[in-house]
Amino acid sequence: MNRGYRAADWNLNEPQWTGRLGLVAKDKKYILKLEDKNSGELFAKCPVDQCPGIAIEAVTDSSRYFVIRIQDDS
Repeated sequence: MNRGYRAADWNLNEPQWTGRLGLVAKDKKYILKLEDKNSGELFAKCPVDQCPGIAIEAVTDSSRYFVIRIQDDS
C-alpha cells in the first residue's frame, strides 16, 4: 500500500538544495525548472504534460509542500 509522500519525513530545517523555480509554457505543455538562484544554472527540470498528473503530487500532510518528478535527458 502506498501511503504517499509526507513533508514531516523531510528535514525541512536543512534542505538538500535551495534555488529558484521557473515555469516555461508552450501550447499545453509546461516545464518546471529548478535553477541556481545566483547563476541561473539548471539543476533539474520537471516536464508537466497534464495536471493533475504524475509530474506534480501533493504531500499527504500539508497544503504547502508538494513533490515533483524530475527528468534527466541523458
